[in-house]
Amino acid sequence: VTDLSDDNSNLEDDPTVTQICSAASIALIKVGTYDGFDPAGNCIAAPGDTITYAFTVTNTGNVTLTNVVVTDPLVTMVGGPIASLAPGASDSTTFTATYVITQADIDAGQFTNQATATGTPPSGPNVTDLSDDNSNLEDDPTVTDICRDPVIAIVKTGVFNDENGNQCSDPQETITYTFTVTNEGNVTLSNINVTDPLVSPISFVSGDTNNDGLLQVDETWTYTGTYAITQDDIDAGQVTNQATATGLAPDQSTVSDVSDDTSVLEDDPTITPLCQGADIAIVKTSQYDDGGDCSDPGELINYTFTVTNEGNVSLSNIVVDDPLLGGVVPGPDSGDTDNDGQLDVTETWVYTGSYAITQDDIDAGQVINQATATGTAPDQSTVTDLSGSTVTTDDSTTTTLCQSPAIAIVKTSQYDDGGDCSDPGELIN
Repeated sequence: VTDLSDDNSNLEDDPTVTQICSAASIALIKVGTYDGFDPAGNCIAAPGDTITYAFTVTNTGNVTLTNVVVTDPLVTMVGGPIASLAPGASDSTTFTATYVITQADIDAGQFTNQATATGTPPSGPNVTDLSDDNSNLEDDPTVTDICRDPVIAIVKTGVFNDENGNQCSDPQETITYTFTVTNEGNVTLSNINVTDPLVSPISFVSGDTNNDGLLQVDETWTYTGTYAITQDDIDAGQVTNQATATGLAPDQSTVSDVSDDTSVLEDDPTITPLCQGADIAIVKTSQYDDGGDCSDPGELINYTFTVTNEGNVSLSNIVVDDPLLGGVVPGPDSGDTDNDGQLDVTETWVYTGSYAITQDDIDAGQVINQATATGTAPDQSTVTDLSGSTVTTDDSTTTTLCQSPAIAIVKTSQYDDGGDCSDPGELIN
């Protein structure tokens, strides 16, 4: 005789069922790998670089999971599904993913995302887990750092404008400056500002292609400004200066650069040469009064020497020399309006001197002579001019003297007749 067992009755043949608890669970660790540095340690992160992800899926329950998949909305997943994953087993090779870095990621300095693992237990609903970066017990997003290197550069060029067309430099003529600002780093810059101690205002011209007010890494912004040159600039022969560009990085740090004249890699001042034309002129006039009669030795000829700056640079060490007056003529008597000892282009210096005529001068009927004016230009060259009746001539100054030729003779006689009377042959002396 036989009987199939029952769990609680002699009259039944039900199988004996022993309940075993079932706890299905899954865990996912996601790790991102990216190196944005070159061998020298310089940040070279750029859009288009990729982050490589590795996924470790672990069955943390006590039942076998089937059809295990990993999804991530922000990356391109490769691999899977896992057909069966036993309790306690881990899989680190089935799933991989890559992500292409964008400019926005570099500006943020990191890329943050999270994946989801899903598995099907023998019974009941699917189990899921949000990925963690290093632990099966947590669900923190995976954060991949991306290095940032904010750099700004400015190049400044100057062009002299000969507004009056005289082929040389004059005060108030202008230099037009062009400022080229580039983003030499790998992050977007905001609050771009260009300043120059010589130039104001500085105006934006072009370059913000998307009109967002941000200097992108592929943009070049152009500014312009003008500067009115001064006499000091012309005396110096050039205008030398530098501009500064500043910007704000995404991390709110400030970047700046002083301008170079040709290269984003250097910081040399911008030098704009100015034409220098040093020139001097002297006009000499004479005034002679013989007192109403005629010329006599010792009477004076009064000379006036007018010295002007006919160039475009200030002159120093002005000397008026007249050999007739013994050499250097003291002065000036007037004209140095700012008392700086320099003959400015707007000044006229006046010297005076006197000459006492001689008998030789009267015999010659005139006094002819010429003075010389010399000065030193800012470049230490010497300019000189012989005096003339105008600033453009170098003719000698001639002063006519009165001549009054006259002669007189007085005749006397002496006669001695020897005490007697006159006889032929006696002499009258």
